[in-house]
Amino acid sequence: MGIIRVANFLLVFFLIQIIYGQQNAGRSVAPALQECYNNTVLRERGRKLPSSINILVDLIRKAEDGRTTQDARQMSIELIHRFRQDGILRSPNIVNSQLSLPYSPRGFQAERNIIQLQSFIPGSAVNFPNETLNALERCSMHSILSSTIDNTLRGDEGTVCNRLGRYIRRTRSLDSDVEQFDPFNVQIRSNLEEEPGPDEVNENAEEPAEEPEFPVPTGVDAEILPGDPNQRVSTTITTSDCPIEGGAMYTRWGAVQAGTVIAGIAAGLEPQIVVEEGHSIDSRFAVTLSGDISEASLFQAGSTGDVQNIGAAGGWNSTLLPRWYFISQQRFYEMTDADIRGGLDGLILALNVRNWVNSFSTLKVSQILDMYYSRRGAFNDTMRACNRYNLLTTVAPLATLQLQTTGFAVKFDNSVTFPGTIIDAMIPTIASTGVNKFFAYAPTINDLSCEADTSNRNRVATDIIIVLDTQWTHNTIHPAIAYLLDNLDINRYGSRFTVINGNDGTVIVNTSSTILNYHQGFNLTVQQQHPTGFQYIRMFTQVEQMARSRSDEDRQTGSLGLRSTIALFVPFQTAVTAEDNAFATERLELHRSFIPDLHILVLGGGARDSYNSLVRNPVNDIFVLTDTTDSTNIVGVINPLVSRILEIPRRIINPHCGADFTGTAGTASLDDYVEPQTINFYRISPNFFIGDGNPVLRIRGQGYGNFVACTSRLDSNPTQNSTATDLNCVAINTNEETVNLGNFCNDGLIRDCNPVFLSIQSTLPNTNMRCTDDRCRFPDNIKFTLSVENFSCRSGSAMLTASFIIVSILFLLLRI
Repeated sequence: MGIIRVANFLLVFFLIQIIYGQQNAGRSVAPALQECYNNTVLRERGRKLPSSINILVDLIRKAEDGRTTQDARQMSIELIHRFRQDGILRSPNIVNSQLSLPYSPRGFQAERNIIQLQSFIPGSAVNFPNETLNALERCSMHSILSSTIDNTLRGDEGTVCNRLGRYIRRTRSLDSDVEQFDPFNVQIRSNLEEEPGPDEVNENAEEPAEEPEFPVPTGVDAEILPGDPNQRVSTTITTSDCPIEGGAMYTRWGAVQAGTVIAGIAAGLEPQIVVEEGHSIDSRFAVTLSGDISEASLFQAGSTGDVQNIGAAGGWNSTLLPRWYFISQQRFYEMTDADIRGGLDGLILALNVRNWVNSFSTLKVSQILDMYYSRRGAFNDTMRACNRYNLLTTVAPLATLQLQTTGFAVKFDNSVTFPGTIIDAMIPTIASTGVNKFFAYAPTINDLSCEADTSNRNRVATDIIIVLDTQWTHNTIHPAIAYLLDNLDINRYGSRFTVINGNDGTVIVNTSSTILNYHQGFNLTVQQQHPTGFQYIRMFTQVEQMARSRSDEDRQTGSLGLRSTIALFVPFQTAVTAEDNAFATERLELHRSFIPDLHILVLGGGARDSYNSLVRNPVNDIFVLTDTTDSTNIVGVINPLVSRILEIPRRIINPHCGADFTGTAGTASLDDYVEPQTINFYRISPNFFIGDGNPVLRIRGQGYGNFVACTSRLDSNPTQNSTATDLNCVAINTNEETVNLGNFCNDGLIRDCNPVFLSIQSTLPNTNMRCTDDRCRFPDNIKFTLSVENFSCRSGSAMLTASFIIVSILFLLLRI
């Protein structure tokens, strides 16, 4: 009897697993996803998080951190079964009610998705840590991972489609990437933030009872709330010339169908062979390229009698806040450019990920994506997104792809009803035609190449305080800050940020190490709740207090700092008075002695020269932003700002000092990490080595890989190629380098003594994958230890301390 009870229990458990695993493979919106369609805030694309690789990595990382027992295989499978349900579209003839949702998986992608979930990616989402993500994050994840094409007429086609067509023709002729920059300044209405542009408003549409997600076009009625006496449905539906593709994700190397990439990882970590009428179908091909090519080929052959087209170019509403991706053709879009990239990327990862996990068992999904969609690549510079087309014939030889596509096409035809009947004997011909068209088209997609990618390999680690004048137009400043943060490595391995109001210093977005909090914490409504203007004297005092607070935190935790401290002033056009100038000049001089690592930059509107007194180096530290929604202008200003921030070294401090520098000389050490073929820059202020004693810095390797440590007092970013006359570089693996700082600046003032600059540089790939610490961003990171001994705690003078006390009192009075 005991055996029978156990067997019954296992049977019930197995059935529960099947039920949960098939929720997203049903003919209705999965129960766990219905929250994303019955709530306006969660349903509208303009309210969700942007669809970008950085957002996806942050969402997955947040889920991984919440459930540390799951490995990459479990997490990738659960992501697919929890969030991916393709082809969900609104049914135009169904009104919203308490009895049903006007959404269902009726798009052509739904059939392929069902087959893939049921046959090729076994598993469930029972153990997914739902509690780690809030509702907006869950629905954003669903949106990013689920493929749809919505060809509903929106009413903006006259503007959007024409500009999209012109942009694609222009970029093709220039041999550049369609998605690198905004193809047009399109503003699709979002109920939460942006106001509709003049091209969006349809004067012929009747006033909707509930504002729709997109402008109401002629002949299409808006959603009617339950109980409205004017309920009716439209019978005159036409299609858009440039449909919206859901599931597309922005990367620097072109838009990608993210769900296909995750499916590839899942299939690669648990590969299946499914036999269908004598065809052995490899799940790694079935959920990536072969699945997409089969789908497009059979749907087109079944509706037109031939395989018409593989590929459909597109462009984003904005590459700074990518939410809507438009494709350039009205028909034959069953396999878009985003599908091609996603299918190829997914297959590349599927065929390699198992070897990576075998070499490093704790490898995470977020790490795989973070490496592959970067300049560094997944463990080498071959396995990266910019190199996908060079890898095509390696991972998908023509004969193999034709064989796998034919096999999936047979299974697809056995499961799906097409407009016309597919002749069984012609399936190999249809599949072969689709594969040939794919091979002819894919290499012509003009994505950013590896050779053209000149991004800096210096990993930034900063604590940036953004001081914002809320007078800026929201559609200018929101994407500008978003783009800045996207390029500052905001994550728990690198940088963190805070946004405060430039008028009264109140917090707009709390200190955070994830860009998710910026997008959820800052919108038009929040911006309008804060007073406009910029009070320079008050803001100097505010950021000084925040920087000093960081120093006290370091004393409590024993941290050596290891981040730069930057205050970014973002005034609109607030005039800098003579009083402001005098105060700023005095404070900057005091900073040299008392807050030596605080660096102030300006991103302002108006005349550049008006901000000269606010910064130490007016030539390098002031950036002028025009109040415009033109993303080219925004990118052109923010990119040099990012480059400047990269130049500002991380700080190494004596953690015993605190903000008031009353601590004593002491010893402390902390581990840090450098990526292969990457460089970290550090700065040691003279406050910590001037005077008596024998201050020493030690750099000790842990045997994780080879690196070079370089020091200089003349070059703030020393490398092996530096021309500084005092440059000293030492190769380190397990050995230790000692830098004696005792002979520097024994006499004189702190402000006249140069800092010591340090770089830790890895120049070669690292095959030693052993970095498992919580602060290891990647398995091949090289771990080393920084130790400070006999570091002093020197500031300017007692008068300086008194000055800060007086200013602090004045600041408190200003707040009353």
